[in-house]
Amino acid sequence: MLLFNIVLALIWDALGGQFTLPTFATGFVMGYVLLTFLSRRRAFTSALMIKRWDKAIFFLFFYFWEVILSNLKTAIHVINPRQRLKTAIIAVPLDLKNESEIMLLSNLIMLTPGTLSLDVSTDRSTLYVHVLDLKESPEAFRENFRKGFEHRVQEIFQL
Repeated sequence: MLLFNIVLALIWDALGGQFTLPTFATGFVMGYVLLTFLSRRRAFTSALMIKRWDKAIFFLFFYFWEVILSNLKTAIHVINPRQRLKTAIIAVPLDLKNESEIMLLSNLIMLTPGTLSLDVSTDRSTLYVHVLDLKESPEAFRENFRKGFEHRVQEIFQL
């Protein structure tokens, strides 16, 4: 749990944009409180337990790269307003069944500029994603989504 708390503190530093001892200490204390709360509610120990730390580290790099690319694409759309956008709502079938995994996946999509998770079907088999500018076919988007985000989230939580 100490290693996870340190990772949370480093993420706090990265999101704050400054790597200083006071911000790290703040992130560490906040992470400790969060992990203590979650462990008492047994949510951390059962549903949210990451099983593959090596895959989680690679996923962080993958996700940060996707956020950088999405920010650049969104900035280009803002700078060039004459460019026509092809917005779409895509229904993406899910292989994930665990609520925690689906929640993580939908939140990651919401944090990536240019995409927004709208809803999950009641049977948890489909995620509806709004795409700001669909450059490919819906089938290609689904395939890239499943090979990229969904597959990597599934790798982290399963042995």
